[in-house]
Amino acid sequence: MAALTVRVRLSTGVTLDLSLPADASVGALRAILAERTTILAEEQQIRCGFPPRPLGSAGVGGDASPLVAAIGGPNELLQLTVPPARARAVHAGSARRRPPRS
Repeated sequence: MAALTVRVRLSTGVTLDLSLPADASVGALRAILAERTTILAEEQQIRCGFPPRPLGSAGVGGDASPLVAAIGGPNELLQLTVPPARARAVHAGSARRRPPRS
């Protein structure tokens, strides 16, 4: 089965490129983000689309929903808001910081 690549931009400026199974659920994405960022799944505020809308049980698709259906396609950029108190604690192993726009 083909992999689904998802790019997640954290509010701290860090970008994560994640590879998930094509049939991954929103809950699976939350579990991977919790592992990579130390932000618990229930604390995550993920937004997708334009204009950005909440992803998950409080917004588009529940946590059991297929991720590709909830985000609208394989090339969507997702946004994860990092709570200010946790911003310094975010660990993103292979994340990269993009330089500020000039």
